[in-house]
Amino acid sequence: MTKALAASPSPEAFGSVVRGLLPAIVSALNEATQKHGESWIASSALELATGVLEAADKGKLGDGFVAGLAPSLFNCLAIVDDRDVIIVSSPNHFEPTFAHYLRMAASVSR
Repeated sequence: MTKALAASPSPEAFGSVVRGLLPAIVSALNEATQKHGESWIASSALELATGVLEAADKGKLGDGFVAGLAPSLFNCLAIVDDRDVIIVSSPNHFEPTFAHYLRMAASVSR
């Protein structure tokens, strides 16, 4: 659903979705680092972030998205111990979540 909203043809849709979701994603990732055993919080936040990244047009991720997300994302990945949060499944293989997000962010930032 996040991807569909962010990918809306309306010119302001993507920016509105990012402005609305980024603080919630960051907050959820920060909360996940405090609540061990509650990996669903991190998983849900990462799914939202993935939807935003997948909907972004190349070069149109927006100012501050990576800078706003990265500290909380990497802190959460350093602390969480749930394999399903640390590893994501891509179509061809499993890769570390941080590598997945860096690759996705790089592809839309160019």
